[in-house]
Amino acid sequence: MGMQYGKESQNALVNLIAGKSVMVYVYGQDQYDRCVGDIYCDGVFIQEQMLKEGHAWHYKIYDKCKEFAKWEMKARDARRGLWASDNPEKPWDWKRKHNVRNEASDNLDKTWEWRRKPHNARHQNTPIQVTLCT
Repeated sequence: MGMQYGKESQNALVNLIAGKSVMVYVYGQDQYDRCVGDIYCDGVFIQEQMLKEGHAWHYKIYDKCKEFAKWEMKARDARRGLWASDNPEKPWDWKRKHNVRNEASDNLDKTWEWRRKPHNARHQNTPIQVTLCT
């Protein structure tokens, strides 16, 4: 949260999902054994909204989704959200500079109940349902 535009990004996400049920379509796990998936709330694809409004970065190294890259580029071109800055610092560079581990996911694991899927999980008809509280 200490990085440039972190609080604004968090607020945008809270406005989309706080107090609502979200559906997480898990399609894998990352190198830290955390679930990786697509998030929907009230029929809205959350990653799409965050990227289109310039509230999130597309991690191209880990996710090769061409739509994500396209949505981020459109937000950049329109100078929306974090892209209003001339040279926003990449989160992975900021974390490295400040020696920050992924505390956000550590906090999620402590406060949200996640039902994990096996390593070979892909989009299925039975997503994880989570209700988020602020």
